[in-house]
Amino acid sequence: MALRGHGEARSARRLRLRTGGPVSLARRGRIAWRNHAAGWGLVPRLLHWLVAGLVLFLLGLGLYMGGVEDVFRQFELFQLHKSVGVVVWLLMLLRLGWRLRDPPPPSLPARAWEHRLARLVHGLFYVVLLVMPITGYLMASASTLEIPTRIFGLVELPHLLSPSERLETVFYTLHQWLGWLLMLGIALHLGGALKHHVIDRDATLRRMLIGR
Repeated sequence: MALRGHGEARSARRLRLRTGGPVSLARRGRIAWRNHAAGWGLVPRLLHWLVAGLVLFLLGLGLYMGGVEDVFRQFELFQLHKSVGVVVWLLMLLRLGWRLRDPPPPSLPARAWEHRLARLVHGLFYVVLLVMPITGYLMASASTLEIPTRIFGLVELPHLLSPSERLETVFYTLHQWLGWLLMLGIALHLGGALKHHVIDRDATLRRMLIGR
């Protein structure tokens, strides 16, 4: 814990030196695009909420489209699902790159197990949201139906695999299990955010909101 606290203190000093802190930013009337000692910058917050909204849309669409009986409507929904999935994958690459260049703000005081769980859930999000679109793409590539993958009807992605019912089943199963794992992560993330906001009454949730 001492090492972790020292690392966060060093990160906080770096953030203060770079931004002058939230008070200095407010006095200058500048938007904090990058993270600062008191919270998240505007870019990380925008990426967070954009990805969150698209992921919830994809999960809902994924659960709905399998039960659509109209094959033409179902085809359109599958293409939309794949298109938005590519967007989420690209946004996650951007988010990962930004995080590597812009250290997150220091965590607010909490129990050691809460910090560990938060790191685990955040790591889970990055892994799942980078791997899950790939499994969907490989599933479509291996599909025996040989349906093309068109991103918003504009760009057709080449299928890298030959049609294979076995591979299609493997990637479908992986895609499905990653989806359930993602929903578990979302439940834990929401539960943690609500605990901090309602029970602990700290600024964990507020400092991720746009306009704060």
